[in-house]
Amino acid sequence: GTCPSSRAYDGEFDFTAAYAASRGTILAPYATRRMWRAMTLAAPSLADEIPAETNEFADDYPFSVPVDKKLGMDDVFAMLRDHYEGTAYDMTQGPAAGPYGDPARFDVSAHQGLYPHAKDNLSPKEAFGGTFERAISLYRASYSWASESKKGDDRLAHVWFGQYAPHAAQYLPLYVAAPALPPQLTTGSLYRYDAASAYWAHAALANYAARFYVHTIGDVRALQEREERRLIGAHEEVAAGAAGRGDAEVEEELSALQAEAAGRDVRGWTELFYPM
Repeated sequence: GTCPSSRAYDGEFDFTAAYAASRGTILAPYATRRMWRAMTLAAPSLADEIPAETNEFADDYPFSVPVDKKLGMDDVFAMLRDHYEGTAYDMTQGPAAGPYGDPARFDVSAHQGLYPHAKDNLSPKEAFGGTFERAISLYRASYSWASESKKGDDRLAHVWFGQYAPHAAQYLPLYVAAPALPPQLTTGSLYRYDAASAYWAHAALANYAARFYVHTIGDVRALQEREERRLIGAHEEVAAGAAGRGDAEVEEELSALQAEAAGRDVRGWTELFYPM
C-alpha cells in the first residue's frame, strides 16, 4: 500500500513485506525457527497450531502467545540455552553432531582463489546452497541477558547477564542501582585468554565440553542450576529487606551481591574446567 492521502492506498499496510530484507527460502529459517521454538516453549499447548515450517516472513505466526503457565527466570534461561532438543531439528542429534552430540554448527564460506586448483575451491553457489539450523544458543555468542521487570522498588531493577554462549553461561544479577560492575565482567578481550575474565572462564570450558557434549552437559547444567537457584534466592532475600532502608545501604548490599556472584562464577567454572 501507499499513503492513504495520495488516494493510491490499496489496502492494509504490511510493514514486514515492505521493509524486511528477503533472505530467501534457505536462510529464512535462520530467524523463523527461533521464533517458532520460543513460542512453543512458552506455550507447548500451541505446538500443533504454530508450524515449524513457514514462509520467509513467518506471517502465519501470531505476534505473541499466551503462556501455558507463569514463567520463571529458569524458564527464560532454558529458552536462551536451547538447541531444539527433543524436536525434529535437535542439533545434538544426527551426523553433523558427531559421535558426542556437539550442537555447534560452523558457518560455511566461499574461498575462491584460496587454493591453486579451481576444483579445490568452494564457490559462493556451493557454499550457500544449503545451511544448518541456527540454534537459539550459538557457540559464537559473546554474551546474553534476560531483563526482569517488576513494579515496586526501582532500586532493585536488574538484568540477568551471562558471558559467552547461553548453554555454557552463568546468569548473574546486575543492578541499575549498583555504582559499578564487577571487574570479572569488565576485564579482558575476546582476542586473548584472561583467567580473571568471566568470559574466558566460560569459553575455555565450553570449548572442551562441546567436543564431548553428551558426556559433559550434565555437569554444566548442574552447576548452572545450583548457582542460579542460589542467586535467585539471594536476590529475593535482598528485595524483601529493601523496603524502608536508605539508598546507600541498599546500593551497598546490591553491589556486594553482584560482586560475590561474579567471583563465585569465575572460581566455580574454572574449578570445573580442569577435571573436565
